[in-house]
Amino acid sequence: MNVESKKLLTVSGAARLLHLSESTIRNTASIPRHHLPGIRAIRFDPDELLEWAKSQGPNESRAKIRMDRDGWLSVEVED
Repeated sequence: MNVESKKLLTVSGAARLLHLSESTIRNTASIPRHHLPGIRAIRFDPDELLEWAKSQGPNESRAKIRMDRDGWLSVEVED
């Protein structure tokens, strides 16, 4: 699917999804992002963000991805 036709998240939306601060989202180079033509802001594909979060080692991300029995993904932050 074309990235431009998907529902993309803003920095704020990506921060809420991953339970991270907006500055962490902006400053972590490994987080997948997209620069769309015609706008200066960056956008994030939620599917790519969840895959990125799953790929992080336990010491690199406090977010834990879980799938419930209905197939819904949730992100939990471990203290």
